Amino acid sequence: MKIVQEKGVGLGLPLAKRIVDMQGGTIAVQSEEGKGTTFIISMPMESGKT
Repeated sequence: MKIVQEKGVGLGLPLAKRIVDMQGGTIAVQSEEGKGTTFIISMPMESGKT
């Protein structure tokens, strides 16, 4: 899937990071010039946070 966005306020990634962090997950980024960027979100099967 390819998503191209030309306009926005830039809140998507910071918001996603905050939500993922709150659930004990991580976000990784892989980027290659001319080929694009991939965001990898990893979430624990069970959250130990209360």
